[in-house]
Amino acid sequence: MIFYHNYGAGVHWASDYAAKHPDVSLDILESQTLLPLDYDAIRSSITKTGKVLLLHEDTLIGGIGGEIAAWISEHCFELLDAPVLRCASLDTLFHSISSWKKILWQNQGWMNVCKS
Repeated sequence: MIFYHNYGAGVHWASDYAAKHPDVSLDILESQTLLPLDYDAIRSSITKTGKVLLLHEDTLIGGIGGEIAAWISEHCFELLDAPVLRCASLDTLFHSISSWKKILWQNQGWMNVCKS
């Protein structure tokens, strides 16, 4: 299985999982940049494993994992033994911006948010 993660915490999550499950064969691929992506490394890992789990902190909808999954489907489909799986954060609004949380929690309308 391949874990492809592009944010710092994903590295720790995958590494912790690997340490706790030595019986599971993992190929952990850490992305140093989002642009350009290391397409050769992605293809090499898929060639070894045939399976993909994209792990990242971003939301599932609109996250970078969807773009990477699309590229894999377009360029490495014949190498896959199973569909590409994605594991990401919940699809929530502004989940990491405390000022937006405060505004939303106070039940202010979108017009008030846009004016400030």
